[in-house]
Amino acid sequence: MNYVVILAGGIGERLWPKSRASMPKHLQAIVGTKTMFQQAVDRVRGFTDIKNIFVVTAAAQKKTILKQIPDLIPKNVIGEPVGKNTAAAVGVAATVIHSADENAVMASLHSDHYIEDIHSFQRVLSDCCAVAEETGALMTIGIKPDYPNTGFGYIHCADKMKFKFKTVFHRAAGFKEKPDEKTAKKYLKSGEYLWNSGMFIWKTSVILDEIKKNMPQLYKACMKLSESIGKSGFAKALRKAYDSLDNIPIDTGIMEKAKNVIMAEAAFDWDDVGSWLSVEKHIRKDDNDNAVQGEFIGLDSSGCIIDSGSSLIATVGVKDLIIVRSGDAVLVCHKNRAQEVKDIVHKLKSNPRLNKHT
Repeated sequence: MNYVVILAGGIGERLWPKSRASMPKHLQAIVGTKTMFQQAVDRVRGFTDIKNIFVVTAAAQKKTILKQIPDLIPKNVIGEPVGKNTAAAVGVAATVIHSADENAVMASLHSDHYIEDIHSFQRVLSDCCAVAEETGALMTIGIKPDYPNTGFGYIHCADKMKFKFKTVFHRAAGFKEKPDEKTAKKYLKSGEYLWNSGMFIWKTSVILDEIKKNMPQLYKACMKLSESIGKSGFAKALRKAYDSLDNIPIDTGIMEKAKNVIMAEAAFDWDDVGSWLSVEKHIRKDDNDNAVQGEFIGLDSSGCIIDSGSSLIATVGVKDLIIVRSGDAVLVCHKNRAQEVKDIVHKLKSNPRLNKHT
């Protein structure tokens, strides 16, 4: 049977000050009228039953998650005591699902992606599940790049593989971390690299075997945790398990080391709404190429991204700026340094007087 795990953790630091620890981006309507998390659940309705949808989120956000999607099964929402990155989240979710269904095929998806073509998305997801079940491979979905993005990881494509599905599959020749601009341009020109979407599909038995082989500490914690699944002491056991875990993404912990990885080409639109430049793509622009949310008035101002919150933002003689007001903070940043917004958040965290603004 097919299951979906939606990873709804993280703060979304590059979308500060709108995205905060207390209300991260996936719980907000950053793009569209529904929250990012609600959109993520809507995308998999029909692909699998609601009872087969699991969520891994911060323990403090569990009530909000259930409020936003009331028909989610409460025990399917796993509240992490502390964020330990995606390897821990995937390992725990796979353990919980495998304990109920040893033949499960699990899709690990993110709550902050933006996809409009749901029909094509579900078809690719379904094809990946079928190949994962048939081959026992670790499946991932690659996105064809249209510019040299330095904020995404990349996957090197090897030869095409033949399956009976419409989706195009390749043997994955390797995962590459976020490159510098020169390397990203080289990847784009070669035509041999796709963006790493962070969407993975596998049999729970297979991913747990890979975790056992490559991340034994995580596997040990998951096996100990399995003794408490479905019992009243699960939350306590989860806290104890997380105390022993390192902060490692599934990409570096497993995917970069695995030998049997197959990549599907995405046949749908996709965006990782991870920065203000990503948000800009989905906002209608005014006559001066300003992407505006909220109230704004400008003189000789163009190419800006404006989010005024509940206030008015006025500009004179500015170009290509990101200006965001949210709650108790204002961000002013040049668009070509949008990736560095996360560094502001890190500076705030290190300052005892200012960390309340994160």
